[in-house]
Amino acid sequence: MTIPQKIKLLFLLRISFFLEFFFIFNVFAQASTSLEAPPQGSNPQIKGWDYVYFLLQEKGIAEEVLLPIFSDARMSEYSPLTFKIKPSESHINYARRNSAQEQQNAFKFYLQYKKEFQTAEKKYSVPASIIAAILQIETQCGKFTGKELIFYKLAYLSSATSPESIEASYRQNLSDDPEIDFDTLLKRAKKLENIFLPQLIATLKLAKLNKVHPLELKGSYAGAIGFPQFLPNNVFLYGVDGNRDGKIDLYNPIDAIHSVGNFLNKHGWKKAKYTKEQKEKLILHYNKSTPYAQTVIAMADALRLKMSKLTKKSTHPAKKKNKKK
Repeated sequence: MTIPQKIKLLFLLRISFFLEFFFIFNVFAQASTSLEAPPQGSNPQIKGWDYVYFLLQEKGIAEEVLLPIFSDARMSEYSPLTFKIKPSESHINYARRNSAQEQQNAFKFYLQYKKEFQTAEKKYSVPASIIAAILQIETQCGKFTGKELIFYKLAYLSSATSPESIEASYRQNLSDDPEIDFDTLLKRAKKLENIFLPQLIATLKLAKLNKVHPLELKGSYAGAIGFPQFLPNNVFLYGVDGNRDGKIDLYNPIDAIHSVGNFLNKHGWKKAKYTKEQKEKLILHYNKSTPYAQTVIAMADALRLKMSKLTKKSTHPAKKKNKKK
């Protein structure tokens, strides 16, 4: 085959590829929702968030609730979400979170709320060391709970099935893998929407419950809040009013301790002792990262040793030596 023939063949293949892509893309855009989504930019007040706005309206959220939020100056202009079909394991160096200094901070927190840790351990069958390790690794026991606007972050993640996000993500994944499977991309997009859209709706519910504007709720880049970094819907599912003040406040240490214990208990932690492999499997319900689960267990082991030494000291106090006259 001559060079001109090769060029012509490549050109025809590329034309064929793009025709196929746009055909599939248009089919998906029409079938992704039971109602026809409004064109992006149809309402300049909401700064390009028309797709997510429409999804929320489909779920029964009234326009009088949504418009003041999306038109708020704190709500940034929409830009397409790009995501990977196969997300890689987190590159966070969790081992660094298990330093002597980190362990000491968790132990101080335990000492400060020792009674509550012991109550939670008895009630939920989850060791105090595990609860303390999770709170330390998540937010250094409440020191760093995040400053991101969680409504904005969750709205952004909920937009995975928007035509703009599908196109942007397709192009990104195509550069990494020329044999990308379009159906797999669509499934991944739908999974992200199914995860984060309910959390976005729960954010509205949480803001109403706490009598604050939704854009006043702050947390992590993934929309998690409080000492234990729960997603909003998990506040309602697993949050506990540990101090019995009539409200669930995950920025309150006592509520946070009980909520972590309750979360693990509800996901199968029913007894005090498990093998390392069993513990890891249970902790993966909290965070799906294996290095995360392994670090929690390692820190908990170190904390348990400190706690046991403390118990021995309190049970067998050192005898005072008589001073010589």
